[in-house]
Amino acid sequence: MLKYLMMPIVFPLMGEMVHPLEVGAKRFVDAISEDRYKSGVFYASKQGKLSGDMVDQSTFFTDLKYTSFQDNAYDAIHRFTNGVVLHL
Repeated sequence: MLKYLMMPIVFPLMGEMVHPLEVGAKRFVDAISEDRYKSGVFYASKQGKLSGDMVDQSTFFTDLKYTSFQDNAYDAIHRFTNGVVLHL
């Protein structure tokens, strides 16, 4: 459904709300290669937007500021991956 209906028909009708694949790929590369993005911070478009400038999401979803939540999520995910938990 996503491949045959949403991507070719619905997403283009949404205009500036979504970005092309190339823009998404660039955002990903920028996030892992540019110093302005810090480890442990969740970046995405501004609140209420699907595209646009990337901002720290904890400015409006404060739970993302708590490193203990991040640690718990990390441990939970790795419990399901062969029981291996790596602490960096």
